[in-house]
Parts: sequence; C-alpha cells; structure tokens
Amino acid sequence: MNRISAIWLILLGLVLIAGGSYWYYVDDIKPIRDSKKVDSFEDCVKTGYPVQLSYPGKCATPDGRTFVQKIEEAETPEIDMSGWKTYRNEKYGFEIRYPSNWTEKTGYSNDTLWEYWFIDSQDHSYSGQQLYVGIENNTKQKTLENIILEENAKKNQYGLEMFYQPNTYLVINDIPAVQFKLVKPEMPPAGVEEWISGLLKIMIFLYKDKIYTIYSTGGSDAIRAEQVYDKFLSTFKFIK
Repeated sequence: MNRISAIWLILLGLVLIAGGSYWYYVDDIKPIRDSKKVDSFEDCVKTGYPVQLSYPGKCATPDGRTFVQKIEEAETPEIDMSGWKTYRNEKYGFEIRYPSNWTEKTGYSNDTLWEYWFIDSQDHSYSGQQLYVGIENNTKQKTLENIILEENAKKNQYGLEMFYQPNTYLVINDIPAVQFKLVKPEMPPAGVEEWISGLLKIMIFLYKDKIYTIYSTGGSDAIRAEQVYDKFLSTFKFIK
C-alpha cells in the first residue's frame, strides 16, 4: 500500500468516526440535553416529543420524564331544582323529577322493554343532553356482576376505554347499583383534531325481576350535564 492510499484510508476513517459521533450526538445526546430545558406539558409538545392519547394528555421526554396536561374546569352554577316537574309511573311504581323546560318522549316499548326520555329542548348544540330511563325484563336472570362484565366489554368498542373512569358502586333506594362514566372533555388530548365532547354516565341496578338503566348522554357543557344527571338520579324513588 502506497503512502497516498494510506492517507486516504486515514481520512476516510476520520470521516466515518466524525459522522458516527455526529449521529450519536443527534440521536442520543442532543435530545436528552434539549429535554433538560423542558419543564411543562406545553414545552414538551412544542419540542416535538411524543404525546400519549389519553385524558389528560401525557408527553414523555427522552430522559424519562412525563408531563401531564393541565385541565382547567370552569365553575358551573348550582342546579336549581325548585321548578322541576315530577314524572310518575304507576305501572312500574316509581317517580323521578326533571327540569320543567325539558320535553318528555316515550321510547321503544313492548312486553320485555320499556323506555322513556327526558330531553333538553333548550340546548341547540349538535347533541343536547338527554336523560333516559329504561326497564327491561331480566329474562336471563343476570346478576349485577354479569352486567358489569358486559358493560366493561363494551368500553373499548370505539377505542374510548381510556376515557372511562373506574366503576362506581352505589346504592339507590337501598338497592345495590353500579355506575359507569365516560367523559370526553371539551379540550381534546394534544394531537387530536376531530373531537366531540360529551358525557355518558350510566347507572344500572336490579329490582325484583327487572333491570333498571338510568343514563345521561350529550350536552354542550359536560360538567353541567353531569350535575343535572346527578340531581335527576337523586330524585328517583319507588312509590309502591
């Protein structure tokens, strides 16, 4: 090997070493060094680090830190129930109160299922709030545990499992019940462009040979919709 070839090989080796060092810096050292400058969720997103599709949103930096999106919820006035109407059902022996400016609507009804809707006619948004009461014959003799398993299986049907809160166990009229809550907030997770906010809150319990379902869906203001639902649910009682 002559002297010129040796020089070229040395130069090529130096170029390869320099290139490797550069990419090592770009891929490993620089991101970690840059991440040291990040101290908030917003900084993390602006820097271009990956954002997890969750609520609240989460952004992770290369040095192992995770920043959580801060969600500020506006205060909502207390719900005034003084003028609420009372719906009374003699056949199934219960009553429940609802806002006076809402409308009532009979749903599907046959020998095994009865449905009734209370609809916010003042909400002109894409999807106004609706409160639903359904009573179904428990022909398969399901237990509350059976129903919980069925509902939990539905959670990931539309890829929304991350927005469900843990099941809540409560009592209504001294009867054990379970509540499922799905919240899609007005502020979407970072990186999501198409978004429809809303609340879905479902309460299910068994009474005699029936399955009772009371839920809320829709509403342009998810926080207020939940307050209305909770008040609505609190007025449910058996009358015989």
